[in-house]
Amino acid sequence: MRLLTVFLFCTLFSSPLYSAGKSEKWVVSSVLGSNLSEQSWATRLDFPQEYIREQWVKGKFITSLTYGDGLWNVVLSKGSGIQKQTWATRQEFPADLIKEKWAENLKISAVSYGQSSWAIVFSKHEELGPQTYRLSSTFPQEYIEEHWQKGYFVNSLVYGDRQWLVVMSKGDARKQTFVKSGKFPEDWIQEKVDRDLEITHTAFGDGYWVVLAGQEGWYGNAIYADQQFPKSSISNDWASGKAILNISYGYKPGIDDPIQARQNNNLEDKTEETINGPAIRLISVMDTDDRLLGLGAQQALKTLQAQFQATSKALNLPLVEYQFKGTDFKQNKVQTALENLKVGSDDILVFYYFGHGFRYSNHNSRFPICFVGDNGIDQPMEVGISLSRIYQTLEDKGARLNLIFAECCNNDIGVPAPIDQFISSRPMSVSAPQKDRYKSLFLGQTGSVLLASSDAGQASWATTTGGYFLDSFLDALHYQVSENNPEEVSWENLLKDAQMRTQRLAQAKNRVQEPIYSIKLQH
Repeated sequence: MRLLTVFLFCTLFSSPLYSAGKSEKWVVSSVLGSNLSEQSWATRLDFPQEYIREQWVKGKFITSLTYGDGLWNVVLSKGSGIQKQTWATRQEFPADLIKEKWAENLKISAVSYGQSSWAIVFSKHEELGPQTYRLSSTFPQEYIEEHWQKGYFVNSLVYGDRQWLVVMSKGDARKQTFVKSGKFPEDWIQEKVDRDLEITHTAFGDGYWVVLAGQEGWYGNAIYADQQFPKSSISNDWASGKAILNISYGYKPGIDDPIQARQNNNLEDKTEETINGPAIRLISVMDTDDRLLGLGAQQALKTLQAQFQATSKALNLPLVEYQFKGTDFKQNKVQTALENLKVGSDDILVFYYFGHGFRYSNHNSRFPICFVGDNGIDQPMEVGISLSRIYQTLEDKGARLNLIFAECCNNDIGVPAPIDQFISSRPMSVSAPQKDRYKSLFLGQTGSVLLASSDAGQASWATTTGGYFLDSFLDALHYQVSENNPEEVSWENLLKDAQMRTQRLAQAKNRVQEPIYSIKLQH
């Protein structure tokens, strides 16, 4: 039985977490399908040691412990699988005590920090194997990633005394992913739940939230957030047969604490996700603010997201997105991000550029240069990134499959971007897409694909809903993975089909646009 010290969210029933002044939230999570039963909880101004002892006598063990808003909160349960338990509070972090308890085969099952003291719960549970921890003034992201690779999973996460503490245990292999966000990541949570993942941990500290998701196999998840301790929500959950998995607390200063608020401003709108295990990594560089291409870029981004969300579900792989649009559509930002990007050897890496493109008169490559800046303001030679360079940078990352696409013009500087205002979007769906075909296409081969929407010297036609090429590529992709396709699934067939579809769209308007591609794949 798995140790139930985690907590899960499914649907959000809260107003925006932060207001202009200070903002604070108690977060309660509950679930159906666990073995937790006969639960009880208490809040106390001081650490609730007497209450804990009373419940231990009744055969209950601590399954949640937190401190917030001047209160200690503890939840005790039967059915947790814990065989033995003890706890300790110390003003200094109790590194020596942890070693002693580990020697007694007692593992850390819960941690909190309050009233200038660490509170650590040690439990004997068959699921918790060897443990390791890191106490750090900065979030220990690299430490977590390193120990994921060694077969550990996160089982406790807390911020206290201006430090992050992560505890990791060796045990059953679990795919975990976490997000760091200055705002409570409601959309991220919902996206994970829609993919049948559960939110297993959350913590708030140093001005941002960290939320961790995995596959635990429970259901009926719910989350309730309130500025006051949510007694009624707990009662309602128990009445509906749910068990409380965890209670947490987050506080973010606002105008009433201006110094700390200024320190946290840079985190407000940032969301960074980290994955344990293979993932689809979608990098979208879209000129959404351009006066000519903006509307098409915005719609293309939505279409691209929808497609790779479907691909993510078909492959049962998490989707991680990196978007460069609006004020982030800058050459230095994109280039730095690509150089620093961390990619796993089993990842699928997709890069898609939608914007202006050009080439120099002495440009040797058939592939274009992407204009990543403000058209009409920035100099092309200062903001251009060649697609070939992007390809080489990303191929060197070592992902199992690299798909590097650019939808942009490929002609000499000075030719204006062509816009077709008279082509409307159309449904790009097929009957019964087949998961095995998705897997054959994306997982059956390794290597790289480089593709541009037009050949050297040609324009690339955009529309108010995207572009000739994106429409054609997605139609070809849908056909490849559909039951209507009698042929073997392959990138070669898909790209030839997308090439012909694009050419037909252009020819229907007496135009010329011929996508070009390079394939380097092996089975």
